Amino acid sequence: VYTAGMSGGARVAMGVALGTNLVAGVVASSAGFPDSKPRKSVPFAVFGTAGTEDFNYHEMRQMDAPLKSPHRLAVFE
Repeated sequence: VYTAGMSGGARVAMGVALGTNLVAGVVASSAGFPDSKPRKSVPFAVFGTAGTEDFNYHEMRQMDAPLKSPHRLAVFE
């Protein structure tokens, strides 16, 4: 099972994944964790996207930096 969302929906997708062991991965566009707090690891893969002019661009960068579990952040103009 994968969850996905954009902006507020991405926060919901992350929240669902954090609240269960049934999610293999999350596709999060333009927002990260529901509490905006970076984590070092999560029990699922994360694929995030953000535009350089995105309101949550810096939040996505802050999510990417400390995360050591499988993840990727794609940034676009």
